[in-house]
Amino acid sequence: MNLISYKDISEIEKDIFLLRWIAIIGGIFLIPIADDVQMNSLVAWTVVLVGILYNALVGYILFRRSYSISLSYVTSIIDAILLSVYISAYGSLMNEYAPIYLFSLLTAAMRFGFIETVLMGLVDCLLYGAVLLVSGRPFSPTSQFLAPCALVLLAATLLGYFAHRVRRWQLDKELKEKRLERKVNELSILQEVSSAVHSLRSGDVLCNIVDVSTRVLGFNRAALFLAKPKSQELEESFFSVRSSRPHRSPLEALLPPFQLTEEMFATALKRTKPFTVTAPQGESAPLEGQEPHQWIIVPLQGAEEPIGVLVVDYDHNEPIEESDLDMLAGLASSAVLAIENSRLHNRVQRMANLDGLTDLFNHRYFQESLRQKLSTAKELSQTVSLLMVEVDKFKKYNDTYGHQQGDLVLKSVAQALAKGARQWEGMAARYGGDEFVIILPKADKEEAAEAAEQICRWIEEMTAVELSKHNLPGVTASLGVATFPVDAGDASSLIDAADQAMYSAKRKGGNRVCQFGAPDVVGAETNAKRG
Repeated sequence: MNLISYKDISEIEKDIFLLRWIAIIGGIFLIPIADDVQMNSLVAWTVVLVGILYNALVGYILFRRSYSISLSYVTSIIDAILLSVYISAYGSLMNEYAPIYLFSLLTAAMRFGFIETVLMGLVDCLLYGAVLLVSGRPFSPTSQFLAPCALVLLAATLLGYFAHRVRRWQLDKELKEKRLERKVNELSILQEVSSAVHSLRSGDVLCNIVDVSTRVLGFNRAALFLAKPKSQELEESFFSVRSSRPHRSPLEALLPPFQLTEEMFATALKRTKPFTVTAPQGESAPLEGQEPHQWIIVPLQGAEEPIGVLVVDYDHNEPIEESDLDMLAGLASSAVLAIENSRLHNRVQRMANLDGLTDLFNHRYFQESLRQKLSTAKELSQTVSLLMVEVDKFKKYNDTYGHQQGDLVLKSVAQALAKGARQWEGMAARYGGDEFVIILPKADKEEAAEAAEQICRWIEEMTAVELSKHNLPGVTASLGVATFPVDAGDASSLIDAADQAMYSAKRKGGNRVCQFGAPDVVGAETNAKRG
């Protein structure tokens, strides 16, 4: 069995190159001590000189140019021929120098496998027989040919077998080392994956998952498709392309669009392990002789329901291996845990920031958000308006209909405020009791007054509809408006200014909007009393 690999040829030939110089030097020393036997010194020296030139040429090819397996076969034959000519120079004692062929057997065992080494032994025997015939001297076929050939073939068999076993042992050892190295790399990668995706901020988690797929795991493209909770419909997507590829290859430009059809998405959500699919071609078809492009789809299965699907691919025609699927399965486990932890953290954090009755933001979160928005507005030289809202005659409503009905009022008012906050890209919060606030970033005094007018009208209309379902009358509210930095320079002053404007609206009968800055230092009426 031939176990040599092309990457090993040069290293093996360098060792044989050095052994050949040793053999040449040994051949030179054998010439002077063979004076007492019949020897053709001219032939011996010729072989030595040819061997020197020949080995110099081999060294040039070996160290300056590429060396192939074909050259190894050629040099093996030349080595055997030169040895045969050298042996022929010793005349009647040729059979005693037949063991010199062990050099060619040794080099064959180093280069090739068991079969090639035995074949080289047969070649040596044929060349040795040719030397005996060409010499023209009588010889005993048994003692001078068959016996040395038997020795050469035995040596070839033993050398070939042990070389094969050593090479097999070496390959097994290298395979184990590669497996161990791969496991270490996988653990290192999974550790980096785990640290990268385990963030409690949802956006960071999702972006990190696709980034890890390309930057850490080495895939060319990655996309994360998330399903709506309690549904198999696609909700949102995140994409990533490996940043180490500044220029797109021509083949990459022909790749199919990185999108999942609804059918593929629904099918993938039902699977539990990574699998490969042929990418949809759309209008583009594979070029002639080109394999269809393959995607790896990784289902993300949560504890209670499917979370989504991760899709990755390599460069075109690069094979997908089992280790790729194993690594992606590990990433999927980390990603699912990270996404679920992030969602749980977001729910807990949102619950901590929300008012339990109205589902609006609570007083603490409002204070933090207002300070943050004022700081940003100050840096960017922008305005921020604040609306203070209080339900008109709420205490009387509670005394008349009861506190549970009063809670229904607060909930219905909160719905109107939430609608107004969305309409004007603001944030609504419960300030305390029956008081509410709305922050309107970038809104000046005119825009804030317009928004307040609309919200005041929505409160009256929406509470009438909602409370009528419980056979209760609707309510109205008084709104005060103040704007940073015109009316106040910090959060506390802005809240106080909006509060003063709101109380001015209440004193004027309620169900209206007042702006801070009236001549009476309390507020300026901007809307006549309704009804």
